Order: sequence, then structure tokens, then C-alpha cells
Amino acid sequence: MAVSPHVNSTVGCLLSAMGMFDYYQLSEKILCPVCNVELKEWQGKDADCALLLWKQGQSYPESSALLDEETEMPEEIRRTWRLPEKFVFYSYDCEKHCVYVEGQTVNEVWVNNRIVLVEDLEKKYALAKKRFARFQD
Repeated sequence: MAVSPHVNSTVGCLLSAMGMFDYYQLSEKILCPVCNVELKEWQGKDADCALLLWKQGQSYPESSALLDEETEMPEEIRRTWRLPEKFVFYSYDCEKHCVYVEGQTVNEVWVNNRIVLVEDLEKKYALAKKRFARFQD
């Protein structure tokens, strides 16, 4: 995991070990291309992995889920954080598929999205179950 310059190395290692991510809020609806289920909740690990909320159309995160309203990260600090030019995030809102989307920034503002992968969860879990069965007995 690339650690943000805004996070010291000790905290960065802790966040990485904890499996942290960021939240993404799109400006348009995206449906599972197989099931037509609306996908509403999005997460990704290509940015700072600090439970930040990135909103499409903005250049810096809206907020941090790590903090409550009383201790929210000041806007002047949030304004220094940026998404990479291209980044991937995903949704598990569809029970049968995980949908991966690539976002793109232009002039540091998140502007475009495109679906890059639809993962069949039934096949993935069946394969994992089969692999795990080898260790039984």
C-alpha cells in the first residue's frame, strides 16, 4: 500500500494492517451489468485508505469516517489530499457479483467512471470452498 504523505509511517502501517479503505460516492447511478441491481455503496484501496469519503466532482475528500463531527478533519487539511489519475473501487451491493469501476481524475477532479470487471461471487466462493476443503481432516 502506498502511504499518503499525510500519514506518518507508523500510522500508515497500522492502517494497512487493519485493511483500511476509502468510500466513494458517484454522481450517477451504476447498475450491475448482469443483474441490473443498483450499486450504492463503493469502497476502494487506491487512494489514502483512511476511511475518507470521496465524492465525484470534487478534488479532495468530503470527510473522514474515522472522526465524528466534533473532531472532523479540518477542510484546509482535506484540501491537500488527492486521488490518483486512475483508481479502482468496487461494490458488493449485488448478491451475485462484485463490480469494479475505474475512476479517472482530470485536473485533480474525479470526473469519469467505467466498469472494468464484474466478478462472479458464486464461482469465487465455490473455488475458495474447494481450496479450503483440502485442509480439512
